[in-house]
Amino acid sequence: MLHVRVPSYYALEYQKTDTGRILKCYAFLTYPAPHISWVQGNTSIQETDRQETRDGVLYSLRSDQNIVNTADPYQCHIHLPHEEWAAEWKMQDQLSNMEGSSIVIPCEYSDNSTNTEGFSVVWTLNRNAVISVLASFNGSSHSYQPRVQINQNDFSLMLHDLTADDSGEYLCNISTPHYTKLAVRTLQVEYSGNTKNIVLGVTGAIATVILVPVAWIWFKKHIRRGII
Repeated sequence: MLHVRVPSYYALEYQKTDTGRILKCYAFLTYPAPHISWVQGNTSIQETDRQETRDGVLYSLRSDQNIVNTADPYQCHIHLPHEEWAAEWKMQDQLSNMEGSSIVIPCEYSDNSTNTEGFSVVWTLNRNAVISVLASFNGSSHSYQPRVQINQNDFSLMLHDLTADDSGEYLCNISTPHYTKLAVRTLQVEYSGNTKNIVLGVTGAIATVILVPVAWIWFKKHIRRGII
């Protein structure tokens, strides 16, 4: 019997497009061919697409899954005789804050994750189909954008001096050799202008439009009576 042990690689990729959301589960350079299964919530589901290639006796496979309900978590499981790998995608509640303020975006982190060698965290922002890497942790923290900092205790993301360009989908990717978790949270940055002054200004303009004709009518009436 042929036994082949090579460094296999597994990954879960999340894509947001104009037509919807897609998960892509990858298994690279495995032997034998892996079995991939999907779970939505607590229910097993069938994949929506699959691609498989071979390099000699080694298999590489991609299994796709359309996200039809963002309220449910989605799980991808890769089964091989010598190992198991799992990944989960989950949409969190939306956050909002005002321009110029700061905010902390939580990450789906559990304490036992760091017990596995190869632990890493990557934060990205998806805004208008453009993906930007914000910060990462792989033993030490790294920031790649201004006003961004990763908390090394719980791996949440801290953003300072918010602007409208900070609105979008934030993805926290926690990965180990045997597990990946993707947590997505939408942030909406709201305009911080003085709404009260805007309302008063509009009210004053309306009052002016109404009072000018009334004053003119009063003026003409008193001219006819010889009062003015």
